[in-house]
Parts: sequence; structure tokens; C-alpha cells
Amino acid sequence: MNLHPITAHMPEERFWGIITATLAAAAAAGDDPDAQDKAQNASLAALLSELDWQDVLAFENRFNALHRASYTSHLWCAAYLMCGGCSDDGFDYFRIISQNPLCDCRCDWRN
Repeated sequence: MNLHPITAHMPEERFWGIITATLAAAAAAGDDPDAQDKAQNASLAALLSELDWQDVLAFENRFNALHRASYTSHLWCAAYLMCGGCSDDGFDYFRIISQNPLCDCRCDWRN
């Protein structure tokens, strides 16, 4: 067994591959937002259940690292301007979406 530290992060390409697959499952669920949420959650659960426990932790570590790194006033300002306002919850959702490399929101939040 090849163990890696529990502080390891999943490579971003693999992380976003998993997220992209869940987004595809959500899109295939039709136009109902509740159905999309259920499909995306089920897809994520299925994909993560295929991983060993270390890779699940690495996925969580990558998510948490990206989430923390995106908590900047510059990104909040961009969210406020792009969305016509931005609450605390709205900023959380915006931060997650803006990190996806497929998102073309032109927010360079990493600098």
C-alpha cells in the first residue's frame, strides 16, 4: 500500500475533472434546479465512492485550499459588480464557480 500524507492535495486537473463530470450529470438532469442539484450530488457521491480514503481526503484538501485562497476583497468586489450586489452566501457560491478553469469570468483572484 502506498500511503501519502493526509495533508496532500489532489492535483487541480483531477479535482476539476471530477467537478466537470458532476456538472455534466447536472446538465443531463434537465432544467429543474432541484433535479440538477440531486443529479450533481449523486454524481459526486458516486465518483468519490470510487476513490480510496486518501484520495477523498486529497479532494477535500484541494477544495478547502481553493475555497480559502479565493476569499479576497478583490474577488468580492468583482462579484459585487458582476452580480449587481453580493451577500455573504452569494459570495460563497460565486467563489466556488469562479475557480473552475472552465469559467470565463476573467477574475484573476489568485494574484
